[in-house]
Amino acid sequence: MPPTLFDIDQDVARHFELDYIACDAVFLATFVAAMIWRKRYRPLAAGVVCGLLIYVIDGVIWSALGIREYGLPAPWLKHPVDFMMDFSYGIVAFGWMWIAFERRSRADVAGWTALVFCGWMLVPVASMLLPLDDDPVMTVRHMQSQVALQIGAVVAGYLLLAILGYDRGTVAYLFCVGCVLSFMMEFPLAVTRIRPSGVKPFVYETLILFNQGVPYLFVIHDKILPRMIHRPCMHGSRNT
Repeated sequence: MPPTLFDIDQDVARHFELDYIACDAVFLATFVAAMIWRKRYRPLAAGVVCGLLIYVIDGVIWSALGIREYGLPAPWLKHPVDFMMDFSYGIVAFGWMWIAFERRSRADVAGWTALVFCGWMLVPVASMLLPLDDDPVMTVRHMQSQVALQIGAVVAGYLLLAILGYDRGTVAYLFCVGCVLSFMMEFPLAVTRIRPSGVKPFVYETLILFNQGVPYLFVIHDKILPRMIHRPCMHGSRNT
């Protein structure tokens, strides 16, 4: 039987130096400042909300269940590590995703894509070049129990889009959004050996990681939030 994504049985690890957190914080501040300067408040708000959600899922729940484990120079460093991997990456990733949903123009999406990809490329390179704090940090996500659930979430999400009547072009675009976002996150980690997991987990993460959430978040963006924002207030009739 040929190998499939269901055969993924490796742990997904990160090995980086402690100053990676400081370099990432600089990029996060740059990204947030650019969002505010360009008045992209809704994507920024979406990034903050989703970043907090990812922090709770990954940093709290998965940590408590032993799905994520850490190798740290000091126990208290778990909190800044979680902030960087969950909240910081969440703000940038889901902020970019919201911009891709809005699709103001090709140039707009391309500009923000360049900022995110270049930023995520520069962070690990800066960490390796700058001798700020080279104490090693390791995190590992045990994904053996996650694969079927994650693939199921992707399949269910895109079936939902079809049921709601979205055309093939929209569905294909959204799948590409999820893949591009995952690639932008995973490629810098892979080429700098921060993520030493190999080709198969890299392909899996690119296809699955953010596509678990893209369909559901797009439905929220496209159908739920507009109705909430534009819903008329019920003040009773004003017959004259």
